Amino acid sequence: MKRLTTRTLVDQRLGGRNNLTQAKMRRVLDAMRLDGWQPGYSPTPEDGDRVLVFLREEHPFAPLFKALEERATLPLPISELQRLVARATRRDLVDLRSTCARDLLTRHGLILNRIEGEAVYLASSSPEFARYINLPRYSRPRRGFKIRTLLRDVLGMANEPKRVTEHARLAAAQNLDEFGIDASDLLIADGYCKLISNWMIDEVEFPIDTTLSLGGEDRHV
Repeated sequence: MKRLTTRTLVDQRLGGRNNLTQAKMRRVLDAMRLDGWQPGYSPTPEDGDRVLVFLREEHPFAPLFKALEERATLPLPISELQRLVARATRRDLVDLRSTCARDLLTRHGLILNRIEGEAVYLASSSPEFARYINLPRYSRPRRGFKIRTLLRDVLGMANEPKRVTEHARLAAAQNLDEFGIDASDLLIADGYCKLISNWMIDEVEFPIDTTLSLGGEDRHV
C-alpha cells in the first residue's frame, strides 16, 4: 500500500512544485497504473491535499478501487465484501459488523455508504474522510471529534485551519450529510463535535454466513 496526497505524488513524478491540473494528474495516475498501482478514487485538482491510497493489482481490494474510479458508489453483496475483507486479513471469514472490518475498510478509504437488502454500497475517498463516515456507523459517539481536525480532513485542507469559520462548518456538514451523517452539532459546538449516522451497522439484518473469525494476520496492508 502507498498513501500520499495527489499534490505530493505529482511533485515527485514531475519534479519541483507544480500547479495541479487535471492533465498533470491524469498523466501521473496513468504512470502509477502502468507500474502496477491502482488508485482508490479519481481525484480532482481540488483534492490535491487529500490522501490517496494506492494498492498493488493483486490486493483483494484492487478491483473495488478500479470500479470506484468510474462510479460514485459500488453495490456489492455483503457476503462478497466479507470474503474480500477475509482475504485481505488472511482469515476464514470476517463479519462486516466487526471493528476489524471497520478499521480495514477505513484504512483503505472505503466508505460504507448504505446497505439495502443483502447489498452494501461502497464509496471511496481518503482514509481520513472515511473515518468520519464509518466510525459513527458502528457506535454512538461517546466523545466528539476535534473540529479543526475534522474540517481539515473533510474539506481536504493541507493543515488544520487557524480560524473556524461558519462557511467551513457549513461546507463540512454538507459533505457529511451526503453520506447520511448528521453533523448539526458541528454548526454550534466549540472545540469538539459529535457525528450521528442515520443508520447503524448492528441494526442491519445480515446473511447467515457472518460469523466473525478469530486469529489471523493482516498481511496485505
